[in-house]
Amino acid sequence: MTSFTAEVPAGLLQLTCNDGVLSPSSFFCRAACNRVPTVNFADQPLLVQCAGTLHNQTCELPCVGGHVKSGDLVCNDGVFSNASCIKLCYEPPFVANALPILGCSGRPSGAICEIQCADGFSPPPGQSIAVCSDGIWSEVRCLQKCPAPTAVDQAVQSCLEGSSVPSGGTCTPACREGLEPSEDALSCTEGVLSPPTFSCGRTCGTVGSIANAVPQSLDACTGLRYGKVCMLQCQSGFRATADLLCGNLGWQQHVQIRLRGYDAFQVSQSFLLSNKVRLTPEFTLSMELAVQAPAETDFLSILHFSATGNGCCNDGDRLPAIFLVPETISATGRKLQVFVDGTPSCLIQTPLALGGFHHLEVSILGDLLTVRLDGREECEQEVLARMDFPVAEAYAGGPWDAPARVELRNILYSQENLPAVLPRCEEVRCSLPLPAVPGSDEAAETDTSSCASARAGAVCTAVACPPGSTLTGRFRCGTDGAWRPEPFADAVEVRCAEQLCPRISPNTSGYATECVDRAVGSTCPLACPAGYLSQSGYQCSENGQWTPIPGAAAPDCTPGPCGEPPALSNAVTPEACRGLPSGGTCPGECQPPWQPLFQYRCQAQRWVEVPLCMPPEMLGINGTTVETVPAVTLSTLLEPSGDLRVFYTLEDWTSLAEGSLQLSLQRLLTQAAPATAPLAVHILGTLAEQDTNTGGRRVQSVAELKPAAWKVQLQLAIVPNELATAAASQVLAALDQLPAGQLGDSVVQALPAVARPAVLRASTTAARE
Repeated sequence: MTSFTAEVPAGLLQLTCNDGVLSPSSFFCRAACNRVPTVNFADQPLLVQCAGTLHNQTCELPCVGGHVKSGDLVCNDGVFSNASCIKLCYEPPFVANALPILGCSGRPSGAICEIQCADGFSPPPGQSIAVCSDGIWSEVRCLQKCPAPTAVDQAVQSCLEGSSVPSGGTCTPACREGLEPSEDALSCTEGVLSPPTFSCGRTCGTVGSIANAVPQSLDACTGLRYGKVCMLQCQSGFRATADLLCGNLGWQQHVQIRLRGYDAFQVSQSFLLSNKVRLTPEFTLSMELAVQAPAETDFLSILHFSATGNGCCNDGDRLPAIFLVPETISATGRKLQVFVDGTPSCLIQTPLALGGFHHLEVSILGDLLTVRLDGREECEQEVLARMDFPVAEAYAGGPWDAPARVELRNILYSQENLPAVLPRCEEVRCSLPLPAVPGSDEAAETDTSSCASARAGAVCTAVACPPGSTLTGRFRCGTDGAWRPEPFADAVEVRCAEQLCPRISPNTSGYATECVDRAVGSTCPLACPAGYLSQSGYQCSENGQWTPIPGAAAPDCTPGPCGEPPALSNAVTPEACRGLPSGGTCPGECQPPWQPLFQYRCQAQRWVEVPLCMPPEMLGINGTTVETVPAVTLSTLLEPSGDLRVFYTLEDWTSLAEGSLQLSLQRLLTQAAPATAPLAVHILGTLAEQDTNTGGRRVQSVAELKPAAWKVQLQLAIVPNELATAAASQVLAALDQLPAGQLGDSVVQALPAVARPAVLRASTTAARE
């Protein structure tokens, strides 16, 4: 049951009637709040007692321990207002390197707590306030400040911001009047200034002339301030001996080698940074490093320069070498020690904080070895003996000692106090020896004169490969003066590999022969077209080329003889015709009383003409013999359209062409020259060919070649019914009088649609008398 209360103006508990008028004239009924809201972390047994709270009445929100209410529950016409139980931040925030934090215990959500850092530390700008949210303080960090650079010559004040700079802030250097700082600002990141210091000097004017330099690169240097470096760019085929540095005396040469960029990398094993660092007696080596774990019982390698390829302990082994000192010596395992041959080592007394990056600088200037950590001078030793080594290998985590667990970045080696002269653009030259080639015969003598002191872009193949092997590439002189391998297209690397001849032998026969065995000394037979016989072949020579087989006949394709003559009606196969050589002819023989007309003729293993056995009644009239039988020969060429292989074989197509032509000629000639009927049309010979992109080829035994069109050439004999010249002349006349294209149309109609020719040409010979 829902309860209601009357709502009337304030101070009135009833309505008054005065001379028929109620005052006030009306009232409202408001519902009570009977449904209790769901509130997280509220004391539920006490919360249910809020049921039935009347309109505009308040019920206190009960919260469980460790939480405070955001407000009470107010009933408004049957609905409670929103309120919540908020978790307290019981403990003050924990901030490393901060002063004791007071008055920040048991604070509600939304409360703030200002953090004050210990001396030498500060929060990032604008981030000194911790805020409580649902029982958790927001993070505030006290980061190490960066001390301002010290002993900067000609500086008015190292940092306008003061003696230290907060992490995330910048140091603005200031120089005496007339001088400019080498840096606009130095950035502080967790105790490390970048760059670590600056210098004061005058701006530099134009560079002047440098032979073979790119003029635009010199123009870009004009007006740079003291201490700035300008990169010298040279013309193609030349390289700079150094960059340009704006120094006290103007522009001078400057060499700085960046061994690692700004991206940090974890040292977990020995890693070669460079195999050719050019050393100078005076140098500055700088880097940023973060120690991940202390050294326990052994010295752990961080960075190692060696000119000898050894770790210790002769001259040239450490130029320099930087180690993390073990706990057994330094107690913390987080101190650094720097070794330089010819100089007492430097032990840095300040232990490095774990995880954060520190700036380390090692320099030899004059006769002093100086080590600075985060801009502070930590050690200075007198150089007792200078090491004169031109180049060294640089390792992160030397290969001779276990690597330290550190992260490194921005590793720079700068040559110092170089002669105050301009750098040069020197011609790039590559010197010998070439890089090692797998499989080569290093003991063999090779003429390398063409590769000695080669210019950039030059190619060298002066590598001795054992007999039966060949070089799979070449070397090209790069713009950095180093030989670069260039494998050939089908090779992965430059090496001495087994010598192989090309897959395809010479195309002497008009056919390309694919050779399976291509090793030196192997042979490859000559491939010939159908109807031709292969004579000899090729042998793979030591230079990887196919040459004629020594002592054998020259590779050639000769026309092959024909085999058994085809079976003919009423004919007898002459013994002399069996194995008839190409180009040969053989007279035909017939069974008595039949007489042969024409002969056998062989061309490249194909019978291109065969005789006809004529009926006896056609002979012996008026002294006529076989040689004087009047006849007309007709040559036709049928070339179908499209590729017929889907529907026919070449033999099927040839048979179709023969039958269609015989039938068409008989029909046409009978109509055109009735006096000659009945006449017989005989196929004397057939030459079937197919076209390819390389010209016509005979079809025999060349199934791997795709035909574009098949051509069939038919040789026919048209024999009239009378042994008279007049009859043969009538046949010729009839052929001549055929309308243009009628013979072709007739043949086309006689062929299936898919086999109809695209070309049909016919020519006739005069009748024999």
